[in-house]
Amino acid sequence: MCIRDRKDLDSDTLVEAGQYLITGKPEMAKDVLAVNTSLSEQEIEAIVSGAEKEAKQLVSEAKAELNKVSETVGTYTHLNTVP
Repeated sequence: MCIRDRKDLDSDTLVEAGQYLITGKPEMAKDVLAVNTSLSEQEIEAIVSGAEKEAKQLVSEAKAELNKVSETVGTYTHLNTVP
């Protein structure tokens, strides 16, 4: 099942569920999907689990990029302060 193929899964529902996922409330996201769609419990669980996994991956990538930038700034700053 592709999430984009669901006619009963509108953007308002996705935004609301997404906000709960972002704030660490996956059970609330599941409730929003259950109330506003005809998705089965199994489909809802798959969507929420997949979204959580993807979010964790994005956070890890962002942290790695931030560390890389911090190291670059630190090196640049150090080079400019050494006589």
